[in-house]
Amino acid sequence: MPRLLRSHGSNCFGAKLQHNTSTSIRKNTMSTERPRLLLKPKTAERRPLPRCEHCGDVISSGTYGAIFASTQSPVEVIKGSLAKEGELGCPRDLRNEFRMALLVEHILKIFQSCPWYKSDRRPWHGKALLQTLHPHDWTFENGACFFSMSRVFPFNSSAGLIELTPGYPTDRFSKGVITGGERWEKLGATSTNDTLQRLFGIDLAAWGELLGRFAGLCHKLGIILNDVEFILGRLSQEHPPQIFLLDFDKCYMGRPQGCADIDIHSIERLTLHQFPTNEASFREAYRKTLCPPHGQVDECSPLKSITSETIAHIIQQIDVQMHCTRAGGCSPRASLNP
Repeated sequence: MPRLLRSHGSNCFGAKLQHNTSTSIRKNTMSTERPRLLLKPKTAERRPLPRCEHCGDVISSGTYGAIFASTQSPVEVIKGSLAKEGELGCPRDLRNEFRMALLVEHILKIFQSCPWYKSDRRPWHGKALLQTLHPHDWTFENGACFFSMSRVFPFNSSAGLIELTPGYPTDRFSKGVITGGERWEKLGATSTNDTLQRLFGIDLAAWGELLGRFAGLCHKLGIILNDVEFILGRLSQEHPPQIFLLDFDKCYMGRPQGCADIDIHSIERLTLHQFPTNEASFREAYRKTLCPPHGQVDECSPLKSITSETIAHIIQQIDVQMHCTRAGGCSPRASLNP
C-alpha cells in the first residue's frame, strides 16, 4: 500500500489545514497568543455508505466500492460505490468494472465453447473450472450506482476464500478490509499446483496452458487483463469447487495485439502474480494464440468472427444498460449478441 505523504498537502483536509493555520498566524502576529493548530476532529466526517433497496449487511469494502449481502437472494451480493461522483454518482472504476466483467464473461463463454477447450483430451474435460460471477442488474438508487453478482463461498467450510497466485514462489496471507477481519490466503506456485491436482485433477502446466490461451486471446482482442484475481470457492454447498475470475476494475481496452507485439515481460508486469508466467506451458500457449504457427488452422470458428468492431459493439450494448436517469432509472439488461 502506498505511503501517505502529508507534506504535500494534496488532499482537501491538508489544503484546509495549511490555509487555516496561516490565517491564524496572520491574525495573531501582533498578539501574544500562540497560534492554534486546527486539527481534524476525532470523529471525522464520514458520509454513510450509499445503500440500495435490497442491500443487506456490508460484507466487505475496498478502495471505491462496498459489497453488500443481497436481501433478495442468499447466493448473490450487491456491489455499490463508496463515493458519489458526477451527476449520477457512478465512479469510473465501478462503471469500468461492470463493463469489463460483462465483456470478459462474453469472451470466456465463446472460448469455452471451442472444440479445443471441450476436447476429451484436455485434462479439464468435463469440469466446470473457470467461471465469472455473472454481473447483472445495474441500478441507480439514492445517488449511487450498484450492480448484482454471484456470491462466492469458501469451498471448505473451515477455511476462507483462496486466491491462486502461482507467480509467487510461496504462500502469503493478506489482511484486507473484509468485515470480521477474515484473512485472504494467497497460494504460491507449489500450493497452487497441489490444489489444482487435488480438486480438479490438473497440474500447473495444464492451468498455464489454459490461461495462456485465454490471456493471449484477450490481448489479441485488445482486452488487457490487468490485476485480475482467480478465487477458489463455490457458489453454494451444493456446487462443486470452481475458480472464479473477478476484479476487473483495473482492466482496460488497449490496442489489439498480434505477432509483432509478443512481449512476455509486458504481460508479466500487467498480470502481476495471478498468472503462471514462469510456466513454459503458459508462455507457449500465449505466443501461439497471438501468433499461430504458419498454416495452422484455428480450432475455434466462433473466435474468427470476433473483431475489434465486434468488441466495440458489445461495449456499446453494455453501456446502454448502464444508462441511468434520475427520473427513469436504468435501462433493462440487454443481450450481448455480437
